[in-house]
Amino acid sequence: MSCTLYISWLGRAALGATVVVAGVLVAGCGDERSGEAPGARLPQSGVRDSTGIMIAENPRPGADSRLGWAVGAEPLVSIGTAGGESAFQLHRVADATRLADGRIVVANGGSLELLVFDAEGRHLDSWGGEGEGPGEFQELNRVRPWRGDSLIAADPRQGRVSIFDSRGRHGRTIALLAESEGEVLIATGTEEAPGSIASAFGPDLLIGVLPDGTLFTRDDDFATTGFSRQDHAYALKSTDGEEAVSLGKHPGPQTYTENFRAGGGFMFVPLRHPFGQTTHTGVWGDLAVLGPTERYELRGFRSDGSLARMVRRDFEPGTPTRAEQEAYFRRLVASYSEEGGPG
Repeated sequence: MSCTLYISWLGRAALGATVVVAGVLVAGCGDERSGEAPGARLPQSGVRDSTGIMIAENPRPGADSRLGWAVGAEPLVSIGTAGGESAFQLHRVADATRLADGRIVVANGGSLELLVFDAEGRHLDSWGGEGEGPGEFQELNRVRPWRGDSLIAADPRQGRVSIFDSRGRHGRTIALLAESEGEVLIATGTEEAPGSIASAFGPDLLIGVLPDGTLFTRDDDFATTGFSRQDHAYALKSTDGEEAVSLGKHPGPQTYTENFRAGGGFMFVPLRHPFGQTTHTGVWGDLAVLGPTERYELRGFRSDGSLARMVRRDFEPGTPTRAEQEAYFRRLVASYSEEGGPG
């Protein structure tokens, strides 16, 4: 199966990360004839400072108050092809980022390589590859700029991140281990393992990197069966991989998981609820951000773990209509190739 990576720039590049908009400062001229105050029809916000924490509170915007911008329909750069050179046959792309000199680095999970392209999408180099040695990967799910002109790539299966310089030379590896270093995988609710308790402890996953090099992480998923919503522990870690501060536990996505016998064990297949509740995360400037979908509240933490900012909006979670559900599944089915699509 091949895939194509499309990139559109909106201001600064934000690839593979949650984009958080905290507020918009606007200035406008009202229509004197209408008697309407300047900016009266634009989104409004109130800002207050509570014990050193900046809190932005936004009322529910009107239906006609959307800002007049949109992402362009045509990509500025298109990378990927179903045929041709292997470097362009992207498979299991997990992330991408742009370096300061304009080069684009793609985390290609299928080949376990960091594929490097110039600003026009021409392939320049391939870094990494499959293996357990320095700068090699067993899994590849994240790539981010690192301090200076370096970058950092995450391997959740081996529980580590690798740092490369701008020429692709491996510099060092950082282990991201949770409190328990042993891995346990126990099925629940199955005939093969009745009455067992599902639990697993393993390496932490990299979410993002703050400008000072602090790593924003969460613990890995653990396997269970049926419907569940597991809490995940979030943390900020120093560059040696030791936990600097905990950001607490927050509920993950609503998931339905089935397990199948595979060889001598079981394979767990989690299916996320397409409209389910979860906790969104991302890096916003120099802050690590957590945002639950049950309410509109974004919390931004400094690298020392202190709460720096909150953004709130008057918000009521909605229920997807039948048309929205059908549109989602049509897009999902259309995303499969003829060879790999559902029967």
